[in-house]
Amino acid sequence: MCLLSAHLQNPLSVEIIVLAREHLAVDPTSPTGLRWKSHWSKRHQRFAGKPAGRKTNKGYWQVCISGRVIMAHRLVWFLKTGIDPAQYNVTIDHVNRDPSDNNIENLRLATDSEQQKNRGNYSYHTKPGRKIGDSGYRWVTKKGKSWMGQFTYKGKSYWTPTQDTPVKTYNAVLSLRKEMGLPCLQ
Repeated sequence: MCLLSAHLQNPLSVEIIVLAREHLAVDPTSPTGLRWKSHWSKRHQRFAGKPAGRKTNKGYWQVCISGRVIMAHRLVWFLKTGIDPAQYNVTIDHVNRDPSDNNIENLRLATDSEQQKNRGNYSYHTKPGRKIGDSGYRWVTKKGKSWMGQFTYKGKSYWTPTQDTPVKTYNAVLSLRKEMGLPCLQ
């Protein structure tokens, strides 16, 4: 059984490094970016040659090694470069913002502030009350079919009329901000 450590950014232990190098291979054709070369447990030899890991509900891939869960993008980076980002107080950023794409060309070392810059100004969410990037916009679904834009200015909330697409809602927010003489955060 694998236990998710609360300290995923601790440096990789020597045991994990040895097991990862011995039993995992970077494979761009694998959905996780990794494939089992072999497995340290005879009971799990059937996994040799198969993609390593499982997908989280946030879209990231994780691999269980010797009872510890490690993010797959961290292992891909380590196996390709020999660098453990935790030792340098940086993280790994997915350049194309797709957390499931662990291709080495899509990964880069980044500080927390660089990670935030790669988030973009907005994205689309269907869950009520989810904030969009750092733009101050909030999308709210109503009966799952329409969208409303909301932003706050000087402590007061402003709402747009309902729209049928997120793009129309985003444009409605920009129009309302423009009408009010506020900067349009694009």
